[in-house]
Amino acid sequence: MTARYVRLVNVHTPGDGLFSVSGFRIFGNGLGKAPAKVKGIEVVRNISDPRQVHVSWRPVKGADFYIIRYGIVRDRLFNNYQVYKTNHFDINSLNVGTSYCLTVDSVNDCGITKGTKVLPLK
Repeated sequence: MTARYVRLVNVHTPGDGLFSVSGFRIFGNGLGKAPAKVKGIEVVRNISDPRQVHVSWRPVKGADFYIIRYGIVRDRLFNNYQVYKTNHFDINSLNVGTSYCLTVDSVNDCGITKGTKVLPLK
């Protein structure tokens, strides 16, 4: 479906309560292409404080934001940060003595391009 506007209509409110909306979001894809894959990912874990890691990558033309996905198993990157208006980020919440894996996705209103290069953090 292609739509320009969305209308929300209250049909019934139980107990004569007031109608309210919170967090209303519409999902879909734009009419263009998803951004290119993120390249040039670099990760540097802080030697003096291994809870911190600096992540940087080359900017992707057409990307609105990036998602840094990480985890302790290569195919289970369940933790993430959404990063807007920059191509670097400091994660300060890692566990000492734990190895991690990390990748960066690029996102715009036409879709998500998942990172396929998963880097180890030791």
